[in-house]
Amino acid sequence: MRTQILNQAQVSFGFDRLSLDSLDAATTQSTQIDPHDMSHQIYRRLDQFTLDYGLAKKAHTANTLYSFFRTMTLVTFILGVISVINYFIKITDLNFTFNIIFTLISFIAAVSFLFRTKNMGQRYIQGVLYVMTKNSNVSLRTVNEDQDF
Repeated sequence: MRTQILNQAQVSFGFDRLSLDSLDAATTQSTQIDPHDMSHQIYRRLDQFTLDYGLAKKAHTANTLYSFFRTMTLVTFILGVISVINYFIKITDLNFTFNIIFTLISFIAAVSFLFRTKNMGQRYIQGVLYVMTKNSNVSLRTVNEDQDF
């Protein structure tokens, strides 16, 4: 699958072979191109390509859900921290039992949302890469030639 993605990046998006070779572990010392940046460039172009041409709709829906769950993780974690702070420094007059239950529920929700965030992120990446490897014969040139302007 890695080879298919690199070939797709070279054919469809015009990456040169030297840049793509920088992703190999053995050649990282000899090249000036950061492999981390190169992989992000490839991925961003794959993502934009699928978004522009209506491919991987489920993957992009998973990306929206990823953002939602990431936000919910942060919100519930912050509520839990505020509840802990409220326990030690009496900000509000909450019942002790209510404060403990609210703190536990907040942290349990944060962990639950964290797992859902990870799951949605993996679905998003897998969906985009699956569409590109499944349609490896589709390139920018092919799609552009099929459109009427």
